[in-house]
Amino acid sequence: MKIVAIINGKNRNAEKIKTEIEQKFAEFSPTCLITQKGQAFQIAKNATINGTETIIAAGGDGTIHEIANGILQTNMEISKLPAIAPYTAGTGNDLARSINLGNNLDKIKQKIVSNQWQIMDTAEITYQNFSGNTAKRYFINMADLGIGAQAINRIANRKKIYNGTIAYSQAAIASFFTQKAVNVIVTSKDFEFKGLSTEICIGNGKYFGGGFGISPYSNPFDSRLELLIVKKMNTARFIPLIKKMRDAKPIMINEFLYKRIINCNIESLAKHQHIVEADGELLGTTPIQIKIASAALKIFANTK
Repeated sequence: MKIVAIINGKNRNAEKIKTEIEQKFAEFSPTCLITQKGQAFQIAKNATINGTETIIAAGGDGTIHEIANGILQTNMEISKLPAIAPYTAGTGNDLARSINLGNNLDKIKQKIVSNQWQIMDTAEITYQNFSGNTAKRYFINMADLGIGAQAINRIANRKKIYNGTIAYSQAAIASFFTQKAVNVIVTSKDFEFKGLSTEICIGNGKYFGGGFGISPYSNPFDSRLELLIVKKMNTARFIPLIKKMRDAKPIMINEFLYKRIINCNIESLAKHQHIVEADGELLGTTPIQIKIASAALKIFANTK
């Protein structure tokens, strides 16, 4: 079996994780690489072309995001794609919460050796990059605009002190006070929303921001996405809900609008465009088009 392990170099234990994977999978002589931001994409792409059967993704959502895009942009049929084995070693680890695999190497190895992968949905997003050009990417967990994207922007531009959940909570609260509601039109089949929104999320997985279950109906194996529109809210109503979002249960108030979709378009009604992020990566701005992708991934998970 041909195994490649891609390890997020931002993890202070990256060398230790590399050694543990090399030892645990010694009989397969795995190729283990510690990467910096942006490198996982090309490594995963090359590994796919070269017939790798399993890619161990030792990192968080950003690492899996890069690996997924590297795999899928080979445009190879799914039978020839490697299966991704997530090993939670990142900041957010939100997809891992939906697929329940964790960082127990014995259990991960058992899944890999027995070839117990599943077919997972992916979503395709078309957006405007920061150079003003139209671009496309896949995402595997969550895309959003509003205070979520602004929080990611805040986190990306400051020194990391706290873990994912605390950092995101602080950034989300700060963004709520400084970010104006986004004025948008959201359209999907048999649905349209037009007006001001505090937050818009499109979920394949349930969680984002280091453990906030903002997309409770999402299932990355059901060929659907969950659209959440949080209408404009005042501070007193919104702040107490941040804690409740961690429970991954629907918030049953008028300002929270949930829709099950296979695609949607989002355009700005303001004079400016709105920042968009996916899987914790700032991509660019509106307008955006999102749909369940025809391409899917093989992934090891504990969901059956």
